[in-house]
Amino acid sequence: MERHQQLFHQLSMLHKPYIDQLNKILGEYRLNRPQWTIMYILFNYGPQTLVEISKYQSIEKPAISRTVNSLEIQGYIKSFPSSDKRKKNILLTEQGEELYKVLRKEIDEFQLEKLAGISASEQEQFLTIIERIKQNFY
Repeated sequence: MERHQQLFHQLSMLHKPYIDQLNKILGEYRLNRPQWTIMYILFNYGPQTLVEISKYQSIEKPAISRTVNSLEIQGYIKSFPSSDKRKKNILLTEQGEELYKVLRKEIDEFQLEKLAGISASEQEQFLTIIERIKQNFY
């Protein structure tokens, strides 16, 4: 098997177990990975529009709308009008921020456990490589 084939094969083999374990953690709070990702974006980047979230995740706006609606029903996010009346901004509620912080701690523990034995410089090198591959998709 060629090196590039091994690389992409290993990346794809890593994805499912990671998502399964992440969803197990999130499931205890009645959330899933798409919901967590939106909470992550809002916590780390502040209020966003549906279009901005859609572009960030490379996911169609209707799928984002459904996920946002479910988070709004649960009380974790709220929307408010933007300067462009055709768009609305979305932000985490206080309840959403508190839940994010609780989950962030649990997810950090899980992620750090999976990085055991991998140095900070190795992690940085891997992150640089992943970013470069990602840029080649766009």
